Amino acid sequence: MDGSDAVCAAHPGLTPGKSPVPGLLRFGAIVVIAVFLIEVWSFASLMRLSKDIHAEDRSRQPTREKWALEVEQFYQKKAMMDESMERQRALWADEEQRHGEEKAAESAAWELERVRWREEMEARQRQWKLEDDERKARREAEREAEEDAHRRKEKQEQERKERELEEIERQRQRLAWVNIVGEQGCLRYNTRAWYASLANVPRSLDPVEECMRTPLLLNGRMILPTTCSPEEICPYRARGMWVDNADESACKPNWGEFHNKGCIAPGLRVREI
Repeated sequence: MDGSDAVCAAHPGLTPGKSPVPGLLRFGAIVVIAVFLIEVWSFASLMRLSKDIHAEDRSRQPTREKWALEVEQFYQKKAMMDESMERQRALWADEEQRHGEEKAAESAAWELERVRWREEMEARQRQWKLEDDERKARREAEREAEEDAHRRKEKQEQERKERELEEIERQRQRLAWVNIVGEQGCLRYNTRAWYASLANVPRSLDPVEECMRTPLLLNGRMILPTTCSPEEICPYRARGMWVDNADESACKPNWGEFHNKGCIAPGLRVREI
């Protein structure tokens, strides 16, 4: 097999004895035409897209301009607000500084007032302490004076009572039972009632009370009255009554002496007591 046969074997569409150039040219022309058509179509598409973009851009231009104006206005407002805020910050800083100065001045005034108040309170406390010490000293002196006066008064009262008691005892030494009489009859076995009047009772004493505390000597014994009552005739006397059952022999039954009366019958004799 020669060279042309090998080419034909490799390219079955080629026949031996014919040149492949015209076919290649046709294929290349087709490719070029296809590429050209694709390029034309692409260019047309790009042109349409560009027109659409330009049309859309033209339709959106007012919006963009509006947005740009709004952005510009926003930045203008922001700048104005920033400037206002700066002025406000400056005012705040001035006000804060002024407030700090006022607060410092007020704190200094309060500190001075506190120091003055503390000094005044310390002075008042010292004055109060002095006054309190003086009051305590006066109260102590008054208390001691009152105690001394009370002691003197108690002593005087005690001395007065002692003098009164001495006078009463002296007056009691003059008391005496008079008109001592016994009841004619007996109250009961070995019991008799006795009566007496207590004389020389001073006006400062109660006759009935002195009667109840003054004993009487009866049958060898000192006996206090059973009852006492004021006398109607003399109001400064008291009449006492005793019920004595110690040794009242007259109130005891007893046998007397025997008297021989002789015989009254044979074997009988009468004796009289």
